[in-house]
Amino acid sequence: MIAKFAALAALSGMAVAQQVGKETAETHPKMTWQKCTGTGGTSCTTVNGEVTIDSNWRWVHDKNGYSNCYNGNAWNSTICSDPKSCASNCAIDGADYRATYGASTSGNALTLKFQTKGEYGKSLSLEAWQMEKVESNH
Repeated sequence: MIAKFAALAALSGMAVAQQVGKETAETHPKMTWQKCTGTGGTSCTTVNGEVTIDSNWRWVHDKNGYSNCYNGNAWNSTICSDPKSCASNCAIDGADYRATYGASTSGNALTLKFQTKGEYGKSLSLEAWQMEKVESNH
C-alpha cells in the first residue's frame, strides 16, 4: 500500500519519507544463513542477518493518533489525499513478529505460521524478507 504512493511520488519527482510509528517498536528477529560464491557455490560464509515483514502487513495510521490511513481497499482521504500528504501524515508501526504474525527464528530457521490468532484478530500468511548489513565506504 505505501509502495503505491512511493511509486507515484517517484514518477512525479517528489521526495517523500515515511514517518516512523511509535506504538510498537520494530525489533527484527535475528537469523543466520549461508552466502555462497564461486563455481557451484563452493565458497560459503555465514551471514548474521535479520528478518522483516513487508510493510503491507503493518499498521499505517495518523502520526498523531490512531486513525488508519488505509482502510479496506482505499486510502483515508482525510489524512492521505495524495502521496506527499500520506508520507507526511501517516506513520508505519513496528511488528510483534511472534504474537501477531506467528513468525519466529532459531539459528538458520524461519518459521511462519499460516494463521495466527493475535490480540487484534487473525493474521493469515505474510511476506518476510531477509536483511543483510552491507558496509559502504560512501
